[in-house]
Amino acid sequence: LVLTCQEKRTKRGKLSTPTEYFHKFYATLPEWRAANLSALNVDAVQPAGIKGRYSYTSHVLLYEGCPRQYQFFKYWEFSPVREGPMLFGQLVHQTIEDIHKAVLREQPESVTEDNIRLWFDVNYANLSHKERVYLAPQIREVALGHVLRYAERKRGNWADIRGTEVDVSLVRDEYILTGKIDLIQGKGDTVEIVDFKATPKPNQYAERHLLSRYRRQLEIYAYLVEQRHGLAVSAMNLYYTGETSGVPTYRFPFDGKSVDKTIAEVDAVVGCMERKEFAVQERTPKLCKECDLQAFCDRSL
Repeated sequence: LVLTCQEKRTKRGKLSTPTEYFHKFYATLPEWRAANLSALNVDAVQPAGIKGRYSYTSHVLLYEGCPRQYQFFKYWEFSPVREGPMLFGQLVHQTIEDIHKAVLREQPESVTEDNIRLWFDVNYANLSHKERVYLAPQIREVALGHVLRYAERKRGNWADIRGTEVDVSLVRDEYILTGKIDLIQGKGDTVEIVDFKATPKPNQYAERHLLSRYRRQLEIYAYLVEQRHGLAVSAMNLYYTGETSGVPTYRFPFDGKSVDKTIAEVDAVVGCMERKEFAVQERTPKLCKECDLQAFCDRSL
């Protein structure tokens, strides 16, 4: 047990923190630098034998972007300082999910601008209360614009929606890979899967490495849809809700032959995470520029 506090003293030199009720206990405790723990007899902890569960977007993509960020935010569970963008994306995703759920309840007529605004406000209230993170009014309007723009582009054509926020999992010998499919759409036995990104559409040449990672994610999801649901996947789509003028999607054909290669690449990444290989091999200027851990990395390298 470690007790900590920031000691504060009065003008007369007496401790004011901790309070007087704890003085007699606090005064007898060893200072942490001088504590001798060598006499402790600690039993060895047996391996639990439980497979690790990893999310492709939250774990695999984060580790591939920066092992140091994965170490702090997932392995050690520190909270990132800049949580605004995360709340923004969650808000857009959840409100689009409300639209899809209304359609699946056979209530497409309820997808109106007034209801979308209502769903959006309820989601923001719940998320901001839960996360203790808030968005400026102008940023909330931008997020709402993402959702309204998506609904407008659909023009009431909701008949092809088959499922939303569909849980999928890939069970491997060493771990379980989990994920959610934002949207399954199509008719008959042939479907497409859609993953929403609450950002502007990136340049496919400048961001081809990131798009390749997203494509791997979609390939695994498509493979699981075919295996678990018996549906043929004809295409995979990245939908960028922040795209204002051009085509908001990147569309990839699904080729089942490349799935084994994709899964092998994910196996390698998870293996690195399991072995706790967190050293930064390559600094990425764009990622490092706004990283919460920049000062730590600069000091440790």
